[in-house]
Amino acid sequence: MDIRDLRLTLRRNWLFAILAFDLCIVIGIAAAFLPQPTYRASTSLSAQPVIAAGGSDPAKLTQFQIPIVITTAESRSIKLQIRETIPSELAPFGVSVTVLAQTSVLTVQAESPSPQAAAYWANMISETIIADETLAATIRIEILDHAVEPNTPISPRPVPIMLAAGVLGLIAAAFAAIFAGRVRDAFDNAELIRQRLGTNVIGELPRMRLLRRTDLALVDILDDGSTMLSESFKSLRSNLEFRIVAQQPRAIAVSSYQMGEGKSSVSAGIGWALASVGQRVILIDSDLRRPSLHHRLGRPMDRGLADLGTARLDEVLQPTSSRGLRFVPAGLPDRSPADVVAVNLPRAIEEAARGADVVIVDAPPIEMVAETPQVISTCGHVILVVDASSVNLPELANAVAELREQGAELLGVVINRVRRRWWSRGHDYYSYKTSPPKSPRARDAVASRS
Repeated sequence: MDIRDLRLTLRRNWLFAILAFDLCIVIGIAAAFLPQPTYRASTSLSAQPVIAAGGSDPAKLTQFQIPIVITTAESRSIKLQIRETIPSELAPFGVSVTVLAQTSVLTVQAESPSPQAAAYWANMISETIIADETLAATIRIEILDHAVEPNTPISPRPVPIMLAAGVLGLIAAAFAAIFAGRVRDAFDNAELIRQRLGTNVIGELPRMRLLRRTDLALVDILDDGSTMLSESFKSLRSNLEFRIVAQQPRAIAVSSYQMGEGKSSVSAGIGWALASVGQRVILIDSDLRRPSLHHRLGRPMDRGLADLGTARLDEVLQPTSSRGLRFVPAGLPDRSPADVVAVNLPRAIEEAARGADVVIVDAPPIEMVAETPQVISTCGHVILVVDASSVNLPELANAVAELREQGAELLGVVINRVRRRWWSRGHDYYSYKTSPPKSPRARDAVASRS
């Protein structure tokens, strides 16, 4: 990964980078200011051997005696002896003593959370060693420099800690952004669908809360032309047109694995997008169990596919507010929906294809609906709609495999209700507004939003 790739990764995953950097800074602040400060005081001693009349080598005697002095200074007995005489306020827990030997000069160091205790311990240990009669017989110890109360603690050191935290924060931010990018790529719905289903994602549609807050029809919102949803459907149309030209489908079924994934909205949106460029489109609602396409088109529930046994197609065909877009409602079946679809849908598609460039069929969901394979088989081509927040790829892959075994051609997948990404905010700048919506409900809704 070069610098440019790293910069793009940081820009895309800036939130994770900031969180990692802030976490390192918070840890640095905690390490720099929360621990109890530790003070260190030291006493310098001079150790000279006592030479007997017979005389011994002073250097060898010093090498022999100084380790004894060090062991005595660090012994538990001396610490307990001093602790019995030391004032309680100068005897905090955690005091440590070290003795450093360098030739004949000894340094007694004492560490404590209290500067007074550190100085007191360093001086008391030195005096205790000097007063030890056993050591005095062979070595003479003198104090060269008494310990004084230290002014600054030896730890923690805020400046070095914060500098280290800043450097680690920058490194952690880079790794967090890279890791987040890898995770996002691993859970990218489009890539997963491409791998598991062996097909391409031909469109990603944003979550549209306006459909739930109002009774406004989808085509009226799309006719407004100012929403990101309309641009998303136009992009979907561009991808779909290549497949329509290449494969010349008789009819296109739009289905989903389970109910509630937005297949009817996608059917209406595809029909609107194709009709907006001059295509003659007929929508057929074949979901006789839970019809909802008429709501998306802003039309009443009337006679439709279920009534084609006694009526002609032109008698149930309804216009919509979009020029070039007509639609056949589901109607009310008088017998099993599976039987109605098996008899009436082939006839409806055949007659609709004579007066339209594209026929789109809103099919029932695949899961637990008997007539869905019949609808898709009759159309020959299918577009699958998946909800970005609830897609179940293993089950969907099994269903797609079964459809392909039955001869259905999968044109692609549409991912619905994709959460708006940070980079999509710039889309509002390029969006434009066409003529006012045609229906009064649409004009009222747009006025309330502005």
